Amino acid sequence: MKNKIFLVALMLLPLAMLAQKQKPAFHSSIASGLLVGQSNPSGVVETINGIRIGNWTAGLGAGIDWYRQLSVPLFASVQRNFTAKHQEFFVYANGGYNMLWMNDVMKQAFVDSDGGLYYDVGIGHQMPVFKKHKLFVSLGYTGKQYSLKEQPNFWWIDPGGIGPDGHEPTTYTYKHSLRRINLKIGLRL
Repeated sequence: MKNKIFLVALMLLPLAMLAQKQKPAFHSSIASGLLVGQSNPSGVVETINGIRIGNWTAGLGAGIDWYRQLSVPLFASVQRNFTAKHQEFFVYANGGYNMLWMNDVMKQAFVDSDGGLYYDVGIGHQMPVFKKHKLFVSLGYTGKQYSLKEQPNFWWIDPGGIGPDGHEPTTYTYKHSLRRINLKIGLRL
């Protein structure tokens, strides 16, 4: 827990230093994208809301990730913008917790599920559209972790949870760590 608090404080440190010189402004973005890894390609949508001070942006985000197993990442986000010859580029880092979204079929098959680490780092390009909005494209590397616990429910286990041999049934834990390349397109408000 201390490491997570330290990580968030470290991510927000540049904004605290800039806050003395520039006025903060509200920042919001929404994006959708494609995730490509060892499994079939799938989609992702996310939204991030926070503050912008100068070239730095920090906020909190949430999304829906369909890669291999439906999940909901909740994360802190930091972004740094760069301007070169009238072109706007940025680098970003997101980090947080990935919660599994279990449907009814999965709830019957698995006893329990645990979320895990979520991260996403990358680069992008943004261009002005309308008066105050920006369209962006980004390429990144992202990962999510989760685990599933299964306890086979064989017909010979009595209601008390004890099998015919006098032992409790075995519980199997499957831990997954998925890493993917992502391509996102979105709009900043």
